[in-house]
Amino acid sequence: FENRILTACQNLSPTTESNIIVQTPKIYPFNQVRNTQIYSDLALSIDMKTYCLNHSVSHEEATRLGFAIGRWAKSFHLWGAAPDQSKLRAKMKQSTEMRALKYQINYPTMIATIENFPDLLEERRGVLEAVAKDVKETLDTKEGTLIHGDFWTGNVVMPDVPIPAEDPMRLYIVDWELVQLSILAFDLGQMTAELYELKLFKDIEAGESLVKSFVDGYGPIDIETAFTAVIFVGNHLLCWGTRVPGWGSEGRIREVVKVGRDFVVKGWEKDAEFFRQTPWAKWFGV
Repeated sequence: FENRILTACQNLSPTTESNIIVQTPKIYPFNQVRNTQIYSDLALSIDMKTYCLNHSVSHEEATRLGFAIGRWAKSFHLWGAAPDQSKLRAKMKQSTEMRALKYQINYPTMIATIENFPDLLEERRGVLEAVAKDVKETLDTKEGTLIHGDFWTGNVVMPDVPIPAEDPMRLYIVDWELVQLSILAFDLGQMTAELYELKLFKDIEAGESLVKSFVDGYGPIDIETAFTAVIFVGNHLLCWGTRVPGWGSEGRIREVVKVGRDFVVKGWEKDAEFFRQTPWAKWFGV
């Protein structure tokens, strides 16, 4: 599936915004015996999460990066939903194991997290279980749209150099093994949650700028997708923000649990006003 989507993405044009070029790497020969794929190289590169942790990223740089990645994501989703990609979608529909895995590692894990923070989450168990049930029903009854499936900063590769003011900088979107037909908001929620964690865990101000500019770059979405996306932000914070070693102190993790809980609850309650006070405001009519 990964080889098929990367081969197909050779027909997806790169997006260029403020001299930030975002694209998929070119795929070269695929050895099916050894299960080895060869991609184009991005020299001296690291993943975007590590870049943001190791470098001071200004508001202007974060705005350029976030907007460009958001614009690429919109381009990919529109391309994947177009009539010309019907055969590709038919192939990706067969990726049922990854579709099941995406659900399993997020929603049952979210419910299990209640046991780790009962004083913060037990009172909201009913909402968390209702969310998990609703997503399961959606996956069981709707085909969904083409998504990356593991769309986060660790799968954005960029040069490990200062972001140039004028010269182009190229970014690659990699690691497509979870590609599937599923809920579009999964991609939006996972990426923006990871960007927001830079602020929540490390006090990196660029985290908020990255989220806001990603939302701006992606552009308007319908209100139901917006609520599903922010619920998944909360889900990601609860599932992964609490489990990544070294991400934050116990006190900081508890604060992130509160944020994740509130995003899930407020999203489930469709409290648009709550999200109009966040970097996701553009998706809620601000």
